[in-house]
Amino acid sequence: MKKYISGLFLFYAILLTACAGKPEAEMVPEKEIAVVVQPPQIGMPAKGTAYDISEACHVLETYETYDIQMSLEQMHKELWQEGYQDMTFKSHEVILTDETTSEQGKYDVTDTVVVALEGADPMGILPQTMEQTVTYKRNAKTQEWEKESAVCKNWKINHKKLGGTAWKMSTSDGEIYIRLRDTIEFFYTNVDPTQKSTESVDFETTILGAMATVKNGEMTLERIHILSGTLSDIGVLTVILDVYDMEKEEYKEGKTEVVLSDFEKIEKSELPFTEEEYKEVASAW
Repeated sequence: MKKYISGLFLFYAILLTACAGKPEAEMVPEKEIAVVVQPPQIGMPAKGTAYDISEACHVLETYETYDIQMSLEQMHKELWQEGYQDMTFKSHEVILTDETTSEQGKYDVTDTVVVALEGADPMGILPQTMEQTVTYKRNAKTQEWEKESAVCKNWKINHKKLGGTAWKMSTSDGEIYIRLRDTIEFFYTNVDPTQKSTESVDFETTILGAMATVKNGEMTLERIHILSGTLSDIGVLTVILDVYDMEKEEYKEGKTEVVLSDFEKIEKSELPFTEEEYKEVASAW
């Protein structure tokens, strides 16, 4: 009997020692609780109301109102550039992000906005209008909107006042004068719908003209031919010149890039060459 009791006490002692050595977490494991994040609710859009954010910024009635959307006032501040003439918010669409657009749950809502812009025209000769599609995403954690992309849908430039203009620039190598032919046969903008940047647009054209360099009282007059260039949304005009060698009767090798916006626009009467000299150089091919 004593041996039985002693054995029993020994068994319980071993059992208590084993239990005391186990951490409490192992003895009673905690259950993992899954947190389910519900997507935001975007109701059907309500009819928009036309109003003005400022004298040069407008919202059309076609710009519908969603329960969740990017602030128009914030977009106006972000998209407006110095020199712009006008901005009009035309329409937009708000949708939930999906597996391909949420970036692993970072963003929950997308607001895609169509906005028309009247760009800068500091020289008063190239009015321009652009229509952009701007996409914003909302950060699911901070609820702040971030601009993802801006794509230009179309970019129109009115070039009617460009023909017949005269320009002047003073440099260390003398004064440079440019006169463009009155008639511009065509002026075509190349809008790339896949291009993310909306700061400038390339154009193709054909403009004959003359360029004179005056140094130490001597003038060199050459024919120029403009076939392409770029115009920025803030009105910076760059043209690519082919320069014709009058003595060799052939165009020089290479192209000459001229930022015409850096020149001063002048009257034709201020040019150092006569009308007859200009026609002799610029009228013939």
